Amino acid sequence: MVKRLIWSKRAKHDRKEILEYWINRTGNIRYSLKLKNEFDRLIKLLIYFPKLGKKIDNYNARYIIKGDYKIFYDVVENYSNLDVRILHIWDMKRDPDDLEIL
Repeated sequence: MVKRLIWSKRAKHDRKEILEYWINRTGNIRYSLKLKNEFDRLIKLLIYFPKLGKKIDNYNARYIIKGDYKIFYDVVENYSNLDVRILHIWDMKRDPDDLEIL
């Protein structure tokens, strides 16, 4: 089982930008709260199932999908424990050529 769930600065920034976008787009906070809760619920699954996501070729990373978003993460062995690091949240409607995973 995973000992720690760690958010990178980039992933925190991504989540903040996505949630703010939806607040501005809809004019209220409801959808952003719903999306945040769905992200959190899916990411908490990684505590019990750290290899749930699809492995990315040529990277030591995986991703899971929530709606239009890919959540990139990696699993790091820390002594006898595992840590899951959330690396990036990517809106799949964006140009894939702009994606930098790490």
